[in-house]
Amino acid sequence: MSDPMAMLDLERRTGVKNSDVDDFVKKTDALQQAISGIVSGELDPAKVSLKKYGILTEQEQAEEDARREKNRKEMAERVAKEKAEEARKEREKWWDGAEYMYGPREGSADWKEEQEDARNQKAKERAKRTEEEQQKLLDRYSLDYNRWNESNYVPDDEASKEEQAYLQKQKEEEDMAKFEATNAEWCNAQKEDIDKRREVRAKKDGQANASRLKGNRYYGQKKYDRALEMYMESLAGTPYKTNVLTNISLCYSKMKKWSDAVEFCDRAIHCDRKCVKALVRRSVNFIEMSKAESEAVKETEEKMKILKEGRVKALKDLEAALLADPENKDVIKHRKDVVQDLADEELELRVKDLVVKEEKRALDSVGEAGAGGGGGGGQEEKKQGEEDGQAQATKQWLERGMEKLAKGEEFGEAPPISEFSVVDSLMAKVADGKICSPMAEVGGEGQGQGQGQEGANLMANLAESFGVDADLNPSNGDILKLSLEESEETRVYLRTSGGLVSLCDRLMKDDETAEAERATLFNVLAAAVEENRKSKDLVYEKMGLAAAVACMYQEMKGEGGGGEETAMTLWENKMGACSLLAACIDDEGGVSAKCTGLVCGDIGLVMSVVKALLWYARFEGEGELASCASALGLLRDMARNEKAKKSIGDVYGGGGADGEHLVLAVVFAMTAKRATPDVREVAVCCLSNLALVEVLRSKFCLKGKLKEGGKSVTAVHGLLAISRAHKTETPASRAVALGCLMNACIGGGAGMGKGILESKRDENGVKKEIASYGGIPVLISLLTSSSNSISPAIIKQRSSGLLGRCLTCEDCVKKLMEEPTGGKICLALIEAINENDGAFFKEGEGSKMSGEMVCNLVRCMAVVKPAPVGSTGYVDALVKLLPVVRGDNLASGRITASSVCMPPEAREEGSTASMVDRDVTLVANCIKALIGCLDVGREGIEAVVDTGGLERLISVLANNSSYKNAAVRKNAAAAIARIVKSDEKAMARCRELRGMEILMELGQSGKI
Repeated sequence: MSDPMAMLDLERRTGVKNSDVDDFVKKTDALQQAISGIVSGELDPAKVSLKKYGILTEQEQAEEDARREKNRKEMAERVAKEKAEEARKEREKWWDGAEYMYGPREGSADWKEEQEDARNQKAKERAKRTEEEQQKLLDRYSLDYNRWNESNYVPDDEASKEEQAYLQKQKEEEDMAKFEATNAEWCNAQKEDIDKRREVRAKKDGQANASRLKGNRYYGQKKYDRALEMYMESLAGTPYKTNVLTNISLCYSKMKKWSDAVEFCDRAIHCDRKCVKALVRRSVNFIEMSKAESEAVKETEEKMKILKEGRVKALKDLEAALLADPENKDVIKHRKDVVQDLADEELELRVKDLVVKEEKRALDSVGEAGAGGGGGGGQEEKKQGEEDGQAQATKQWLERGMEKLAKGEEFGEAPPISEFSVVDSLMAKVADGKICSPMAEVGGEGQGQGQGQEGANLMANLAESFGVDADLNPSNGDILKLSLEESEETRVYLRTSGGLVSLCDRLMKDDETAEAERATLFNVLAAAVEENRKSKDLVYEKMGLAAAVACMYQEMKGEGGGGEETAMTLWENKMGACSLLAACIDDEGGVSAKCTGLVCGDIGLVMSVVKALLWYARFEGEGELASCASALGLLRDMARNEKAKKSIGDVYGGGGADGEHLVLAVVFAMTAKRATPDVREVAVCCLSNLALVEVLRSKFCLKGKLKEGGKSVTAVHGLLAISRAHKTETPASRAVALGCLMNACIGGGAGMGKGILESKRDENGVKKEIASYGGIPVLISLLTSSSNSISPAIIKQRSSGLLGRCLTCEDCVKKLMEEPTGGKICLALIEAINENDGAFFKEGEGSKMSGEMVCNLVRCMAVVKPAPVGSTGYVDALVKLLPVVRGDNLASGRITASSVCMPPEAREEGSTASMVDRDVTLVANCIKALIGCLDVGREGIEAVVDTGGLERLISVLANNSSYKNAAVRKNAAAAIARIVKSDEKAMARCRELRGMEILMELGQSGKI
């Protein structure tokens, strides 16, 4: 049965408080009384007020709202002042403590004074260095033990210093133990106090860490205000923890309070000068702060100045971060992005100014012609008059230009129309689908003969002004594409003016007209995004890149039938799509992570490119191959990406024909009769990158045919042919071809699967194929040619590198021995070392290229039999490459038993010799080549001894611990044994230098 009292309890049933009900009843009664008084005439309506009951008139409500707003503002100002004062006090207190603990703040007067004092102190230390101290440094490796008997001798080697430090520490511990024993009560009190303080410190640290972890959770939830509160609580307990300071800075960055973010980065850096995280975050804050400040400025020059100041500060911090952590890839990438972003912003501001100046110049050049056409009327008539005047001025400009050209004179006068206006016009036509040639468009049907010819002349001159041959009947898209390729400012203008978005929108339309012009749109977009990361990202966001990917996935049809024209249209569209995709993943102008992730993460794109190339090879093999460069360029750039490279290896690395198809498609483009030099160069670069995929290297020596009756092709044959074709190929293409073969020679040959190709199995893979094709004589001729046009430096260096790698193949070594090559390679080695009066060993003449070439030449000479001992300077050149023996200061610089054991002299800093100095492989090969000279007989032994080879060989053995290479020790021991066995004088010299003792010691220890 229900409780009647509970039913009457309205507060419990409805949730409305009884006091609220009573208040409402009072107000209702007061209002009823007022109404009754007004009706009876007892009250004046103008004087009635129910304010005390909370019922206000509109005026009273407005006054009340104004009063409350004023109080709210006063309260907010008071709270803001209190917070600012608290922040000021906290900042001053923190910096007082930080300067006490870590020294003066960077940039302060005390800091500058301290820096100056440090410089002066270092100068004083340098001045104090006496001649005796310098001699001490020179005698560091001296074997004169008499100086140890001097009474003032203090050993300064690391072992003695460590021993002295240990003894000093032991003495201090003994003294401390004695002190504690005699002052036990006082020491125990101090220890208790220390323990209590440690407990309090640990408790504070624990609370601070708990607050920091709470702040991390709030930050993960994007509650930056609460995270900041927790971090500040943590900072109160641990004021000098850099991770807390950087977290606070990050919160302020998220809240766009850049100055506060910089302040806490300053604190973290003051506590730890090498705090990479703080340096990087401060660089970001400097950039964002400069952007915010520049937005409040109207003048372009002032904006650029502010942005530049922010960039300089940011780059300074990033340089400091790289000094602290040189291998940090994130910092390196961030620095590159910062430089590129700020360069882009400066360029955008410059383009804005340039647009204004170009428009002003174009209007000024119209002159009276524009004024005459715009008299009277309103704005529309005035605008029409300016356009008519500009057209008239353009016509006069063309007439003057044609008159000059007819006389054979140069015409460099700028057109009276803004270059950006021309770009706008061309872009609008392309975006509207008007991709026919400008001449046909102006001189088409419905126009008189004179007018058509005049239009043709106009567009011909405009085309010529962009560098396009008018006889090629260029389209609007062709001219726009070329103008974008030639001018960085034009590319930026197209993006900032909205033209890039319009082109992407046009590309996304699905109709027959859009399909026919898709290739042009792809090519124009590829030119527009060149070397501009912002443009790449914009094309990605506006689905332009997605359209290119979708186009690549469309299937190509077979030959014949009515669909042949449609198939060629699709082929052209695919090649245009390849151009856009390649431009978007190119790292010039900054890497677009979005574009690279989409393109390089899709292995299906590689398969689509290969299918398209094979389709064109089979059905259009006799046609023009220039358009293949786009597909090859995309394949080349994708093969540079580690993620794409792994995917290529996974898909094409099996034993089937897929990998053969991939290599074959590129080889066809490289070796086809109609292939242009540009296409061959891109194909070679593509193969060079594919050769770095280990599982594809075995495919380079396979033969196959694209279709019946076609020519068998292999990558090795084509690359060797290009490397020797100095009349048709550029040095860059030939060098890349040789580099590609070097990449393909890495490692041994793998088992090769059977597919559509004629498989040739062998152990050494590419190297054996090089030998069978006659590549060894080709490489030797390139290496030893005296003609700079046939063999420039880069060709010689690459030829020597490939020849050196081929020496691990027996077939290549046999081919090398069949040729009379010893003298040729020998002369090349002598020339490389002695050219330009011994520039190889001189400071400032360093060249990594020539250093690698010398190493490869020595490797070749190590296998050449018999050695060309009779060649003048050959043995001397080999001996010069061995480490230089020090002279004994106590023996007038002569080489003695003491000096031969000292570390070899260093080569001149900056010379090529210094780059290969102490290269154990070079030393081992040099000694092996010298052994070949010793095997010739007496003539070889005398040549080695007379050039100082014996002393250098003994020095190599004496310093065997420096080389840590068994081949060096064994070769040196074998060479010394051959010398002393046949020459008594050499034996005596070897004993004098303790060479025999060293040989016996190494032999007993099993090191030789």
